[in-house]
Amino acid sequence: MTKKDFTFIAATIAAMPTFSPALRDQRRSCANAFAAALAATNPRFDRDRFLAAATKINADLFPTAPVSVILDDLIPIPEDVQASVMRQFFAV
Repeated sequence: MTKKDFTFIAATIAAMPTFSPALRDQRRSCANAFAAALAATNPRFDRDRFLAAATKINADLFPTAPVSVILDDLIPIPEDVQASVMRQFFAV
């Protein structure tokens, strides 16, 4: 796998819900599991850098509060935030 793959996976994990302590723990566990698996795919994999990227709060996606980005109807998400997510992950 390449840096581009690692970046995509970290960004996907970073977009997981984080509005409760349990969800933050779940995201951190997911990031650690991926880091362990990805380290075996590339000798240059930087675990610390990956974990920092996978567990950060993206200020562009969450300009007012660290809330989750869930692209469904359960949590209303402003259109500008949805557009930002689409551009970031799908090059729209």
